[in-house]
Amino acid sequence: MARTNEHGGVDYGIVRTADEVWLADDDGDGRNPEWVADEEDATVWPTREQAETFALLAGVAQETDTGIELDDHVDIREVHWINEEDIEPDDLDRELDEEEHGN
Repeated sequence: MARTNEHGGVDYGIVRTADEVWLADDDGDGRNPEWVADEEDATVWPTREQAETFALLAGVAQETDTGIELDDHVDIREVHWINEEDIEPDDLDRELDEEEHGN
């Protein structure tokens, strides 16, 4: 996960643009790739370069003289994420807020 600020960051996933499904592989080694409907189930990488390498291993990209080229209708997209603790405040968050605001 590539953190961009204290609340979250961005990773990179592979999308088949014809039907907007995401590439997933439980081991991340490209041996058992499958297309999944939900972004949350996709295999994501902290850098674009790692996602390109995964695409190559999964058979949806080719190595060329100029680098890795994705197959037609395949794209790498940013997947933004936030820390789970920032989604909904818990008891500690409320306690710290009370201390900060003097309640």
